[in-house]
Amino acid sequence: MLQIRDLVKTDNLARLEKALTAGNWAEGQLANAKTRADLSKLILDAAHDDGKFLSAALPVKMSTPTIRRNETGSVVPSCVIPAIQSLQEEAEGKLRTDLAATLFISQPDEYDGGELIVGSPYNEQLIKLPAGHLFLCPVGELRGIRAVKRGVCFADFLDSQHGTRRCAAANPFRARFFRSRASRSNTGPPFGGQTYGGL
Repeated sequence: MLQIRDLVKTDNLARLEKALTAGNWAEGQLANAKTRADLSKLILDAAHDDGKFLSAALPVKMSTPTIRRNETGSVVPSCVIPAIQSLQEEAEGKLRTDLAATLFISQPDEYDGGELIVGSPYNEQLIKLPAGHLFLCPVGELRGIRAVKRGVCFADFLDSQHGTRRCAAANPFRARFFRSRASRSNTGPPFGGQTYGGL
């Protein structure tokens, strides 16, 4: 299990929160397809541009983000994340789910309860992170959200298929990250010289 800090940066986080607060919701999910697509792209772009996430997840394929609105009294029952998922884009086929990610979009002081539940029935962990932070855990764990007791919390579920380190050099998301960094600066490695395993 791993925490990725500030996956979504401040400006994009404010844009995300504004759109979610103003959005129309049905059964905990955004009703407007265009808004869903725009916000999904924002989240995926943030993941593709984050070196620590790429190093930890080695993603070769990712699911479409599922953003949920959890208000007072709502709960997401814990369940085991399926090992194989059908992607929304028919041409993309199936996704072998290796890692499950949860992006926290609301600040912890905006709601009571609403903690992410991960683990097993005998060893549950309750996770509550600042907005913009991502929590990664392996498939096979239970994942759910406890009942919200006050306020509203927004969270995003996102799953990833990883590649081996041997094939990481051909990873299109990893390649995109380095192209993006190179276009911003021509001097020094990313992160001011700090590197992460696998990068």
